[in-house]
Amino acid sequence: MIFAIATVKKHIAEHYAFTEHFDLYKIIGQEAKYMRSIAYSTSAHLESFDHLKDGGVDAIAVDMIGDETFEHLEGRGIDIYYGQKGDVKTFLLEYLDGHIKKPKVYIEDTAVCAL
Repeated sequence: MIFAIATVKKHIAEHYAFTEHFDLYKIIGQEAKYMRSIAYSTSAHLESFDHLKDGGVDAIAVDMIGDETFEHLEGRGIDIYYGQKGDVKTFLLEYLDGHIKKPKVYIEDTAVCAL
């Protein structure tokens, strides 16, 4: 499994549209191995979905996400772990320990959508 984490300065991005890059990790058993980063730019927002899919991404972690972005990622078969906060290392450790579950319901707060 390949997990992308929307990242800003080693922390999970506050919003998909505020991401600096996506750090990709290969999850193998109880280990997360860093693979590479995929740059993000709001000017290439629509292309970012295909870059993630083409990079083999199975899941993504981010805090907030707009409904159209959610639908684009979900439509490409990418699981979305939204509502995540904090530093990347802590998230990965908690995920590997089974403490992070994919949310079952998506609710968008349009007041925070950046695009």
